Amino acid sequence: MPSIIEDDSPIRFTSSGVVVAGSYRGPGPGSAPVAAAVLVAGSGPVDRDENVPVLPDVRLDCLRWMADRCADAGIATLRYDKFGVGATGPAPFGSPELVAWDFAQAYVQPARDALRFLADQPGIDPARLMVVGHSEGGGIALAVGADPGDGPAPARLALIEPAYERILDTGARQLTDHVHAAGLDPVTTELFLDCIRDVVAEIRSGAAPFPEPLVPPLPDASGPLAQAQQALLAGLNRYRNRCGQTEDLLDPPALAPMISVPTLLTVGTKDFNTPRSEVGGGGVDRLAAAFAPGIVDYVIVPDMHHALRDLGDADMMLPLEEVVRRPFSEPFAEAFGRFLSPWSPG
Repeated sequence: MPSIIEDDSPIRFTSSGVVVAGSYRGPGPGSAPVAAAVLVAGSGPVDRDENVPVLPDVRLDCLRWMADRCADAGIATLRYDKFGVGATGPAPFGSPELVAWDFAQAYVQPARDALRFLADQPGIDPARLMVVGHSEGGGIALAVGADPGDGPAPARLALIEPAYERILDTGARQLTDHVHAAGLDPVTTELFLDCIRDVVAEIRSGAAPFPEPLVPPLPDASGPLAQAQQALLAGLNRYRNRCGQTEDLLDPPALAPMISVPTLLTVGTKDFNTPRSEVGGGGVDRLAAAFAPGIVDYVIVPDMHHALRDLGDADMMLPLEEVVRRPFSEPFAEAFGRFLSPWSPG
């Protein structure tokens, strides 16, 4: 088997005029051409390993772990810091400068450009490229598979605990769940739910930038009620910008029928971020059903958390500090290994 160099090599490539920093693991000198994967991180201010730089004691390391699995299989990898995170510009994550960007330009295009950079490296077989995306990165991988732009088209996709619906539907569902869990009186609960519905409608029908600040439904609230309202408004304001509005245009079930290459799709049974199913028929099950027959290998991983850890008998709401102490899921590692095996030198 051609040996993949274990140590990360720092690399730089340009996307949308921004210098993107990343880590590359390629074959040793004189190797026969090998397959290669771009690894795409999930949402939030996470770096190329899927860690949050401001939380050094909570290490997810999901992408680093998957890079290790690829190296074991003789497959090269490239992972990178998204815009505004780690060593990549152009502005701090969540800053006004960055949220004014189009989501496709800021998040999908870097994955396309990473794939192009990877295809140009010595010892890489450009006919055997794949995109592996985790969480939001799964939606990005799906978007690249459906439209690679002027770059190379991936010949395989892995959608790991992926975004499975439009982002405002997910955000509204999560905020609605928080409102119901807050134990508010019925009138306040309905007022907060109306606020969620109104803001989603505003974002989908209006034009960014939106008026600031968002008007609170209870301007005179105090104490715990004010805290609950502040959390609600923060969750909504996250999407009241051009980046959030254009991210909502990414519709995974609409993209799935456009995919014609072998695709791995996973969901953990203890993943509350991207659940298998929801009331009304949503969830990752719906995304799986949207692919053409024979395209997707849909793997339901027992006891796996969104962070790819095996929770065993623990509750899925285990604090993240405890989750990262758990081992990575062995059933997932086996499924991922099977996905990689057709391109593994053996």
